[in-house]
Amino acid sequence: MKYSAGVTLVELMLTLAVMAILVSLAAPSFNETIARSRLGTQSNELVAALNLARSEAIRRGRESWVGSTSNSATWTSGWDVYSTDAGGVDELLRTRAETLEGNNTLVADNDRVTFDSQGFVADKTPVVFWLCRPEAGLEGRQIEVGSGGRIQVSHETCP
Repeated sequence: MKYSAGVTLVELMLTLAVMAILVSLAAPSFNETIARSRLGTQSNELVAALNLARSEAIRRGRESWVGSTSNSATWTSGWDVYSTDAGGVDELLRTRAETLEGNNTLVADNDRVTFDSQGFVADKTPVVFWLCRPEAGLEGRQIEVGSGGRIQVSHETCP
């Protein structure tokens, strides 16, 4: 009996064809996973910045705030975290000066969220952020900073 040490060209082509079909079926699902992961990462970065500002306001006993780098309600280009020192000068604590990946958008009611020395939103008005993917009607993240300073993230369909 003779043994073959390899595979035939037909077997190799059949294997490659099956692999190509499986990859083409998995690719859209994988893209969706990447897009959702990106949303989660970006919302976590914003929540971390908000929590930093709040904790610094409480720790220092002075106002701290997070503001849009574009000085508008559109936060897509990034944000800065500041704390006001004893002399009334704003000290930069952290910055995110990069545009959000994946063409995601981040908009809010205001261009700034200020926390007072007790960790409450300074003007007692809740602030709502919407982090959305470029395609309308898909799931995004709603990040709400309540008047008491509590931050909640929920999965919502973007407007």
